[in-house]
Amino acid sequence: MLIASKTIPEIQKALDSGRSVPADKQGRYSASLSALLYLAVAAHRGKQRGDCNTANFIAALGLARLQLVVDLLAADGRQKSDNAFGTYDFEVYRIGSRQDLLTDDWVYFCDRFRRAASRRKQSPAVLAIASVFREMADNVVCHAYEVPHNPCRALAGYHVTDSTTAFSVVDDGQGFLRSLQRNPLWARLRDDGQALDAVVSKQATSRPGEKAGGGFKQLFNGLLNLNGMVILRTGRANFTLRNDGDRWQRVEHNSHHVTGSQITLVVGRNGSCEEEQA
Repeated sequence: MLIASKTIPEIQKALDSGRSVPADKQGRYSASLSALLYLAVAAHRGKQRGDCNTANFIAALGLARLQLVVDLLAADGRQKSDNAFGTYDFEVYRIGSRQDLLTDDWVYFCDRFRRAASRRKQSPAVLAIASVFREMADNVVCHAYEVPHNPCRALAGYHVTDSTTAFSVVDDGQGFLRSLQRNPLWARLRDDGQALDAVVSKQATSRPGEKAGGGFKQLFNGLLNLNGMVILRTGRANFTLRNDGDRWQRVEHNSHHVTGSQITLVVGRNGSCEEEQA
């Protein structure tokens, strides 16, 4: 059973209500990149709070790669790859502070993503995707921190298969709404859905004096020619956008509250564009 972006609110609801994974389903789950990163953040947060139910619930899912990502969140220091110039189909990077995005380790990580996504070939489309990936990671330190010197938990990851290229950036910070309300232009936003709509429709940014965010503008306008899907989540709001000719087709819905925000991009290679097991 695949846990994907659309499943995240239901998983969080189960965690908040103290439920357990049914015995006949334990160890039978898999997760997409977006779900794996979210679960790692939830597991790390639960461990810090001494929440045994969260730890037990997530462990019972039986996700092979999860513990490696949880351990990454708990670690300190440099995030040095075994082969900085290698090529991998799956990697995750911890964003603990702005400094993490100012290191050679981050530069090499992004370049490994570019090489994996392009199959080591020159590709303007992959360069654009990699550029957006960097911008979405930078948004964490610019917008997710409620207090500049009090970072939240955050991860950036990518997964490349024969049929799709995906990246996801997740945090458990203040969310889009509270971030945007810091900018007088968006102070009147009242709920998570309005905040996501402002980001999608107007590329809203929390940076004072700026009307639009460059990263989201590139995400929504520059990638339209790709067979892509963008999934945005913050608080109770979830938007899924897919290419429809020369515009995005948007589906939105409200759900159980999930702390923080997450941005996921999936680009299909063969006409199909769905999240896959990471």
